[in-house]
Amino acid sequence: MLLMRTRPLVNALAKGEISAEQRAYYLLASFLVFNLAYYSGFVASGTVPWTPPYIAEALAVILINIVGIVATFDASGGKSNKQYIIDFTCLYVPVTVTTLLAFWGVYWVLRIGFHEAIIAVAQSNMQFAINMTTLGFDGFSMLAFAATIGSLVVTYVRLTKLLALVRAERGEA
Repeated sequence: MLLMRTRPLVNALAKGEISAEQRAYYLLASFLVFNLAYYSGFVASGTVPWTPPYIAEALAVILINIVGIVATFDASGGKSNKQYIIDFTCLYVPVTVTTLLAFWGVYWVLRIGFHEAIIAVAQSNMQFAINMTTLGFDGFSMLAFAATIGSLVVTYVRLTKLLALVRAERGEA
């Protein structure tokens, strides 16, 4: 199982070399990656439930997921690709692992390394800070919002490109 590298996986998917058992492992791994990331505390929720930032984040995540699924489906060949779910699930694992590590790694470096600076900016009289406070954000929740939305967008962009590559390597492009 390839957890970090996508290129060998693209080749294996294009050649039909991923067995049903391996596909099941990728599906399981995708759920585990998601659950471990969110319940371990590595991925932090930055907003209080049912506040404007919470609702904005939820709506953004829903919209990005809809657009992302449509884009990946189209890139993989649309209705003619009978392997879409298999390809998506298998590629989702290494793409999500590396994307979450990058975005949330930066989040934690900034949160820990610039803790006092983030608090100072959030408590300043700068218009940006005033607007954030009015909307219910503080510096840390804004940082978490950016990491959540950014990692999701990058995940779908990467998946779209990789699914198009699988399609091309199958000679279906």
